[in-house]
Amino acid sequence: MPAVEQVLPGELTVHVRAHEVATAQGPVPCWSFITEGMKALDQQEIVFTLRRNQQEGPDDYPPAVPDLFRSVFELAKNGEYVEAGGWTEFQALYFLGRADVGGLLYLPAQEVPGLELPPDTLLATMLVGDELMAVQSFGPMRLAALLGNAFRFYPWPPWFDRTRASVVALREMEQASLLATLPRGSLYHCARVRKQQENIVLSLLPEARAEIPLLLDQVPREQPLAMLTNLDPEANGCLVWQPGQNGAAGIAPENSDGSRPSGAFLAFVPAQEHNQGQIFEDGFTMSLTRAAWNVVREGLKAGHPLHVPGSPGWFSLSVEWIS
Repeated sequence: MPAVEQVLPGELTVHVRAHEVATAQGPVPCWSFITEGMKALDQQEIVFTLRRNQQEGPDDYPPAVPDLFRSVFELAKNGEYVEAGGWTEFQALYFLGRADVGGLLYLPAQEVPGLELPPDTLLATMLVGDELMAVQSFGPMRLAALLGNAFRFYPWPPWFDRTRASVVALREMEQASLLATLPRGSLYHCARVRKQQENIVLSLLPEARAEIPLLLDQVPREQPLAMLTNLDPEANGCLVWQPGQNGAAGIAPENSDGSRPSGAFLAFVPAQEHNQGQIFEDGFTMSLTRAAWNVVREGLKAGHPLHVPGSPGWFSLSVEWIS
């Protein structure tokens, strides 16, 4: 039966629902903990979904979980809001039998048949081991895609499994990743990138008109620069990368060929001999001549759409603005 927990009476309520998530490997039994009361503070409501163990019945949910939202509510009271791509960091939290919980990552909640959520609900997913530091260093999409790959669920699993291992070894990733060597900035809230045929498409929302000039001005003109991006809704797959991987890899929804994969970043590499785009790790690199980079920089700063043809055998670059 549905349960209701009064975390802060008259202010914050948590509704508990037992349900299943359908997957290609079979149904996953879960509890979802859904907040009511965040919206009054102009904070999006939040859902945290926990996988049930085999011996647990629908009414046996851990009583500590509803209290998880108390700190988020108090932060919102003080004007500190969380949003998709953001996180809440915990200090020395022992939770659900684990001593390696680092925080919560917030992502857009997916539609789950049989589970009704308020509009624009955020999914809170638990971060363990090195995962929080990986999000802070490489952006939310790298971690989200690794979770999707580990659980074979596109684009990321909506549930947290208490028995799972961390999907990141940070030191290994920092030593192996090209992205770790590049100046980079997060445009998660306003930029998406995907491959479409032989073209890298950077899609920018209106907020990018203010964010991109600030990011470009932080890096000398002839230095490389990586933009950390969000999942592209026009994509039909998502790139995945982990140390030791040879070649491109990705995940895709059922009945998709993954031919339009979204990337976790787009890196510009200026002052090159040719214009050459390619998939690299879980994102894209675009090598550009000095002249082409000047055109791209000025177009990005001015908020203009543009297209740079690639050399034969390489991807081209298109920048589109979404109103």
